[in-house]
Amino acid sequence: MQVTLKNCDFKSNRAAANGGAIYVSGATSDASTVTTEGPVLSIQGTKMEGNSAGTNGGAIYQYRRVYQTVVSDDSVITGNSAGSFGGGVFVGSFKSFFTLSEGGKIYGNKANLGQDVYVEYEGKYRTSNVSLIDTQSMFSGEENIVVKGWLNETTEKTTKLALEYIPATANLPITLSYSEKKNCAIYNGTIYKSVQDAIDAVCADGGQGTITLIADCYESVNILSEADIILNLNGYTLQGGATSALTVNGKVKIVDENPTLTEVTIDGATYLSKTDESGNRMTGTITGVSAVTGGGVNVTGG
Repeated sequence: MQVTLKNCDFKSNRAAANGGAIYVSGATSDASTVTTEGPVLSIQGTKMEGNSAGTNGGAIYQYRRVYQTVVSDDSVITGNSAGSFGGGVFVGSFKSFFTLSEGGKIYGNKANLGQDVYVEYEGKYRTSNVSLIDTQSMFSGEENIVVKGWLNETTEKTTKLALEYIPATANLPITLSYSEKKNCAIYNGTIYKSVQDAIDAVCADGGQGTITLIADCYESVNILSEADIILNLNGYTLQGGATSALTVNGKVKIVDENPTLTEVTIDGATYLSKTDESGNRMTGTITGVSAVTGGGVNVTGG
């Protein structure tokens, strides 16, 4: 049996027990009769939002002998909730396969454990399986989401890499750790929600200017060839994603200085340097990861 959901919306559905939007299960729970055959659920271009389950699987509850559930092609599972496990998706322990592939997104769901995905493990079966794409692939630069990685809520370890447990060897409560973009940089009396937006504004004004950070910024930015910029870290951190934090094709001077009050006072609000809990000024930082060259700063021209 195969079910394909394409370009659908599942919103505000409720289940008293399991599977707020969708409950899917194979025909049998008898381990002696299980084969690799079973229902296949393909979710494409579909949004699941605002669904809830009293127990498990706010959007999807995948029970036993489900050969494959695949979420792909601009499908989004967000804003769902479960009373116990798997705010977004609950993956059962018995011959159950769940895949989040390219184009799919799971984030911002709620549960007591496994905010986004909960993978159940039972020692007598050991046949629950999950595969999740790397987190940096989930969001384009146009969205106000900063991804930190897949967080295992039990071990409190985070990774931006793809996750694959075939099979799972323990219960896996997984959530996408992320934050939304916020006001993080000032240029010429204007606040910008990203450093790249501020750089683009400098270039639009002729290429010369000073950009001052007013918050920790999580993005990879590019100093364009026409730019001649002073970047003042102001005690904050510029943290890159899966590429260099700062790619330089033009000219840049990186400093970590206290700006003048005039530079950081806008509409009566003053954005001072970052301090710790004791009021001591922090040191500005650039940090990043690159699979090839220049994790922090990658100078390619200028």
